[in-house]
Amino acid sequence: MTIKRTGLFVFLLSLFLFPAPALTGGVFEKIESELSRLLTVKARFEQEVPLPGTGVTRRATGHVYVSRSEGSLWDYESPTPQAYLILGDKVYFREGKEGEFRETRVPAEATRLFEVLLGGRGKLSDLMMAGRDKIDDSGRVELELIPRGEMERAAKKVVVLWDPRARVVEEVSVYSPAGLTNRVRFFDVEKNVPIPEVLFRIRK
Repeated sequence: MTIKRTGLFVFLLSLFLFPAPALTGGVFEKIESELSRLLTVKARFEQEVPLPGTGVTRRATGHVYVSRSEGSLWDYESPTPQAYLILGDKVYFREGKEGEFRETRVPAEATRLFEVLLGGRGKLSDLMMAGRDKIDDSGRVELELIPRGEMERAAKKVVVLWDPRARVVEEVSVYSPAGLTNRVRFFDVEKNVPIPEVLFRIRK
């Protein structure tokens, strides 16, 4: 069974959502500051998506590319090749590794949150608040993020795993109002590196 296209992407975007009231010494502010310095990001990802009402968790892998000036591309390799392209307020879908993208529907707030949290395209604090944090055994910071306003419809809370040495987000877990937990892990994260503009074209 293939993951439903729109559902998969909405879950993916919700993975990058919402933050909560800051209880620590500026962890949220430090992350926001790092995001503001990003021009490009590319990484491998692994995603776990619970399918509502089935008890089944689907797993997907691929690569993500973000350019502040161009847009964002999620290129899925497994379980089936497909891609999502974000250009401004528009989201496009492509089935397979080649071919043309076509427009699809994704909530506007999910797109905004995704671009802010992953690509620094806006201020994180404009959309969310920072919550409790703690340091795990490896020295990474686990930060709870809580949505504000209209974002509350998409998530109850989000937990981000931040590596203060590499200054990257390594994992995001989204706890939805329906009680589902969606998780994305990032590997081989590269910041401010050249990314071919052709990746952000609807037609190649």
